[in-house]
Amino acid sequence: MTTPRDPQGSDLPAYGHDEAAPGAHEANPYSSPASEPAAGQDSAAAGGHYVDHVNGPAAGEPPYVGTAQEPSKLALWTLILGAVSLVGLVVPLVQLIAWILAPVAIIMGIVALVKNRKRPSETRRTWMSILGIVLGVVSLGLLVFGALALIALSQDPEVQQCMNQDGQEAIKQCLQDVKGK
Repeated sequence: MTTPRDPQGSDLPAYGHDEAAPGAHEANPYSSPASEPAAGQDSAAAGGHYVDHVNGPAAGEPPYVGTAQEPSKLALWTLILGAVSLVGLVVPLVQLIAWILAPVAIIMGIVALVKNRKRPSETRRTWMSILGIVLGVVSLGLLVFGALALIALSQDPEVQQCMNQDGQEAIKQCLQDVKGK
């Protein structure tokens, strides 16, 4: 049986039939190259596929050679929240906000450490994440200690008697007397 030919009688093989010897394949001009381009060389110039310089790499592809990633903003925010929660312990009204900021700093720091494992080491800012977690833990610990101390003091019968006094000066004097005992 013969291979069907073009009705005009050309010598081209029919679609899908290759008359070349088995195993002899020409390189596909539409396939991507087997090797990566040299540093500083555009992949399109190296014979590769089109590089979209506006939108960046597609999802799941590594960044192009020579492109720099931004440093981790999550790690920076972790450090900022941890520091604000620790400084907030000194300011009376900000102590209420510190009860929120300290746990948020701890959680954000853990998330930053997990998410940044896949980033290059120059952009991770691991030290910021760890320091933010430490500051959050310290401020949360001090807040809990202060709250427990306040509860313990308020349960003392002598302190409760002082709180029943009339006037600020009488309360202060009574508390100083209890403290002096």
